[in-house]
Amino acid sequence: MSLPISISMEARSIGAVLGCMCGDVLGACVEGWPAEKIHAIFPKGLQHFQHHERGFGRYTDDTQMTLALGQSIIDAGKVDPAHAALAYATSFDIARGYGGMTINVLSHLRQTRGSDWQTAASRYIPGAGSYGNGAAMRISPVGIAYRNAPLDVLHRAVRNSCVPTHTHPIAIDGAFVLAAAIGWLMHRSPAMTYVENRMIQDSLLEYLVGIAHTEEMRAKLHLLARRLVYLPDQVECWETHLSSSAWREECALQLELAEGNPFQIKADSAVAVALCAFLHHGTRSSFCPQNAFVAACHYGGDTDTIAAMAGACWGALHGYAMLPKDWLRDLENNKMGRFDAIDIGYRLAKCDVKTDDDDMDCM
Repeated sequence: MSLPISISMEARSIGAVLGCMCGDVLGACVEGWPAEKIHAIFPKGLQHFQHHERGFGRYTDDTQMTLALGQSIIDAGKVDPAHAALAYATSFDIARGYGGMTINVLSHLRQTRGSDWQTAASRYIPGAGSYGNGAAMRISPVGIAYRNAPLDVLHRAVRNSCVPTHTHPIAIDGAFVLAAAIGWLMHRSPAMTYVENRMIQDSLLEYLVGIAHTEEMRAKLHLLARRLVYLPDQVECWETHLSSSAWREECALQLELAEGNPFQIKADSAVAVALCAFLHHGTRSSFCPQNAFVAACHYGGDTDTIAAMAGACWGALHGYAMLPKDWLRDLENNKMGRFDAIDIGYRLAKCDVKTDDDDMDCM
């Protein structure tokens, strides 16, 4: 076994936040595109930020809600659902690309100052509520702050962060599994060898299968564990890899995880697909840190969300230092931009919420 790589909790926390942000920005320019179109336009792999309708280097609703939740946890010292609901509503900027139902819910929460966070979502999505990926896409701050919490405490924190907009059990379970994955990865070292890589991949999936609450989420994780393509080496040339049988097999798996829907909207599907990209390409210590992000974008569909979630996992394992320098340079940096994201990541690392009664000073 190789020696473990020492990466601080601060570096991992900042990495998870910036990884989410970078994945979001990278995937934003091809959101909704089919995989074939992305491959045709970026035959060497989508490896650099592109200009798109929101502007070069600008993030979408995925990052906006992630930063809002992170700031809420820092200010409240834990996940307080009323505080989080108000944070979501206050930061809400329709130009970031929110979905229709979420626009309605957040507009309502803004009008009511978040006071009816328990019932706002059901006003617009009757019944069990939305099973979409919108709660999972923003969950990384909970995984960071509750990285040492018992699973029941983590689950309640995840649920409290979700219910202002998402109340369906699948939406909550997808967010819970991703938060748990981020917390688990923050305590692991990147793989240095093929054997270590297999151990990380298999151990993480075994852990997540054992804690998932819904049969739908467990089934997706079981499928991912059975069909994971064990690549002998890291991808060094995407132009070659995108034409390989291994890539075709990986794409077929992600489409099956998404139940044949090329836009991975269900939370269980989206989380499983994001894990698919991360586990195939993001667990090794490598000179190609962008691979998990590139793979997530080349699946097509909800590319900004899938790449944001895969990026959060990548950052939790590797920290921020290996993120491409041009990505970090080109991230927007006005209010709630790159510097604020770094600060939120740093202060979330100082949070260590272990019980429902904790009220941490997150500095």
